[in-house]
Order: sequence, then structure tokens, then C-alpha cells
Amino acid sequence: MLAILLGAEEAAAAKVETGAGLDLVAGYDSNPLMIAGEGPGGAFGQASFSAGLNVGAGRRGSFFFDAAGLDRRYESETTDGDYRRADMRTGVLMPRIRAGRTRISLTAGVLYEIRRSTYTDRLTGGVYEVVTDPNPPATTVLIPHRFDTDTAGAFFDLSWRLNRRLRVFLDTRLEQTDYVEDYDGITTLDPLDFRALHLEPGVQVRVNDLLSVVASVAWSDLDFDRQFALDAGGDQVAGTAREYRYTRYRLRFLMTPGRQWHVNVGVLAADRQDTWAGYYDFGALTGFVSALRTFGDRNRLQLFASGRRLDYEHATVLGDPNAVTRGSDMRRFAARFDRVLNRHLGLFVEGVVLRTNSEDPIFTYDQDTALVGVSIRK
Repeated sequence: MLAILLGAEEAAAAKVETGAGLDLVAGYDSNPLMIAGEGPGGAFGQASFSAGLNVGAGRRGSFFFDAAGLDRRYESETTDGDYRRADMRTGVLMPRIRAGRTRISLTAGVLYEIRRSTYTDRLTGGVYEVVTDPNPPATTVLIPHRFDTDTAGAFFDLSWRLNRRLRVFLDTRLEQTDYVEDYDGITTLDPLDFRALHLEPGVQVRVNDLLSVVASVAWSDLDFDRQFALDAGGDQVAGTAREYRYTRYRLRFLMTPGRQWHVNVGVLAADRQDTWAGYYDFGALTGFVSALRTFGDRNRLQLFASGRRLDYEHATVLGDPNAVTRGSDMRRFAARFDRVLNRHLGLFVEGVVLRTNSEDPIFTYDQDTALVGVSIRK
């Protein structure tokens, strides 16, 4: 395939580049189960890896394979907070396609993602359970794997460099997300599997040496396989699959006020349409700022802050007699310091503060995380 895309002669002389990394972390999380209020804290160990392969054939393009994964394990009292993820992408990159006086870059390939965690109750921190028979004595069943997923998909990204200041891009992704455990034997639960199409056209303008602006609009369609739609009162509509339509407007300002500073400021406005009766429609507004400061060749400080407001139009808090619609505010602050020891080894420390308030008390919680780690690169 590489020979067909790039030319047999160039593929025969392909240059192979590889890279790999491993991060080993020890840390403490004040509320790994995200229990309403302030849950029990727990120490954790974490390992994450990344690996890449690039087979290039000069200016014509290259074949790539990238993989990354993370495994976090908590101490025994909070082991239900454990989670794992893995991602893989492979495809071709063709960065110098000529189109008249412009240059087009094309990236296309396939992806696969794995997510594993334990579905826990926000009130108790225990594994979530559902009632299968309400008649006394009520019968319940644990559903720890409700949100474990495998996702397969394809991507096709284009970037047009119209001139030295203007770039136009289009990112496309088609995915099928399958939930590992559908719990088919539980009649009160529907499978959550869905198909998703994501499109994001945008433009990047280089204003000057200190400032670039990136603006884009992202559309996403989610079509559930067997999850039923809901009517205006939140009750299921038998025989009609649920569909969501997302729209996101993104605006970012990329600034380099000095040789050692890189600043990223942005805003994201999003809304979701629940296409049947609008029960799960929502609107959200997010703002963020991040800053990177280097100190010589070996030290780097990263700072991040974000805030989000999300409001549902119709979905109400369960059991609330006043029919209060759900909504939430989130604030996140993070800082990380990296120290490079040599070309293969580095150290880092990181801290994260998260505050979430919601009209639904179950989803109001605080979470603080601190960690220290070693980074190994090849």
C-alpha cells in the first residue's frame, strides 16, 4: 500500500524513524470516586506509554503508526477508581500535495480506542446497581462495566496552506463505539452503542510573529443503535432510536509574547440537540487559558485554567418537586513542572484542582490531585 501511495522507487528507499516513551507516576487523589461533596482520598500508581513509527519516502509522504496507553491503579480502599485507556492510529501522511500555487497536507487512516473503568454510585462510592424487581424485597444487580467502550473508526484530515499567513483545514472522523457489556438480561437497561460522524472545518490566521488566531465550527451526529428516544417528559419512545446533534464553535488565540513564553487563550460554545423532543438539549460555554514558560533548555512550567457553564433546557433533577432543570459549573486549575536530566530521562510534578457545582447535588464534588513522576524517552 505504501508503495502504491508514494511510488515504488521512493518507498524502497524509505527512511524509518521510531520513538517511545514511558511515564511512571505516584500520586494522591482526594476524591477518585467523584463522590458528591468530598469523598475518601486514595494514593495511586500510574504508568503511561507512547510509541510511534514513521516510514518516510522523502517529500512525497510517509506511513505512520502511533500508540498510547495509560493505566492508573488506586489503593485498596478506592480501587473502584482505577481506569485504563489505550489508543492506536495508523495511516498515511502526505504533506506536500501541490494544488496550483497552494499546498495541501493530507492525513488519513484508521483508529482504535479502548476505555475501561468502574461505574460507581456518586452517593456511596460503591459499584452502581440497578433495581431489576421493585417488589419487596427489591432485587438489584451490579453494573460495574456499564461504560467500558471499544471504539473503531477512520479519519481524513486536510489542510490547505493558502499563503504564509492563512491556512484552512477540515478534520473528519467516523466512529463506531461499542459498549463492552450491554447487560442484555436486565430489561431496565438499553444498549448504549452508537455511530458518530464528526466534521470540523476551520481557519488559522497568522496575524504577526506574536499572534495566530484559530477559528472552527465542529458538527457531530450521534446515532444510537438501540437506545430509545425520550419524549418531552423524559419517558421512552418505543421503536425510535435516540439521536443527538452537536455544534461547537471554537476560537483560540495562540500568542508568543517572548522567546520563552507560549500562551493559548480560547473559548468554546457548544449545544446539543436531542432530535426527537429535545429532552436532553443543552448549551455550554467554556473558557480556558494555558501558558508554557521555559527556563533554559532543561526546565519547563505549564499552567492551565478553565471554566465551564452547562445548562439543560428540559432535563430535570430526578425527584425534585420543583422540576429544576439540570445544570452545572466546572472550574479546573492545573500546574506542571518538568526537569530534563538528559536526553532519555526527566522528572516532573503536577497538581490539579477541580471544582464542580450542579443543580443536581449528586454531581457536586471537589477533587484535588498531586503527583510526581519520572519520564523515560528513547
